[in-house]
Amino acid sequence: MKKNLFILCLCFCFCITEANTQSLKQNFNISLGGGFQHYKGDLGSSFLEVKDACWYGSVNLNLSVKLTKSFDAGIFLAKGDYGYCQPKEMRDQIVAEDLRCTGCKDRLGMGNLSSRMSSAGVLVKYKFANNYILKESSLFKPYLFVGIGYNKLVDIMKRDCVNEGNYISYNGGFGVTYDITNRINLSYNLNFGYFNSDKIDLINDGTNDAFMQNTFLLGFNF
Repeated sequence: MKKNLFILCLCFCFCITEANTQSLKQNFNISLGGGFQHYKGDLGSSFLEVKDACWYGSVNLNLSVKLTKSFDAGIFLAKGDYGYCQPKEMRDQIVAEDLRCTGCKDRLGMGNLSSRMSSAGVLVKYKFANNYILKESSLFKPYLFVGIGYNKLVDIMKRDCVNEGNYISYNGGFGVTYDITNRINLSYNLNFGYFNSDKIDLINDGTNDAFMQNTFLLGFNF
């Protein structure tokens, strides 16, 4: 009995040691979290607004694989609300009566653009913790990324509050990851998306519409 217990303890210690060794070689990461989506287009911009802009939430899932010390490749998935609440005093000046979201009018909080957006895409990430700029073992690991996304927008209010359809976006941004352990990490991600259309907000008068995602994620390396 004691001999078997001793062997079991040795096996347990070996497994723990092996797991810790392998965790340093993990090449895959899955991260789940959420954040806020912001609008920029002909109605205005909520990228830097807090007071007059509505907050539209999203749920995000990121998957990535290590290519080299400097580069990762991955996919991103997101689903949430996308819209804009224009200040009341600006609505009469910018948006004609026939272009306003039917039923929203001057009801602050409903806005002139309201939709549900589902996104999926691929990206390439450049990591600064690559033993060239920062040590690969650094707790804080900043990065830059570029990618391309596929986005489906749905008028959930059924009041002609968005030009429904499927759109391509060109994405880019930056973020930072903090390692809690070799396997578990937290990250902040700022993603800018530039649509291939200027008609999402039902107005075609300038540059293409865009969005920004502020996201906080919990990740696991394996």
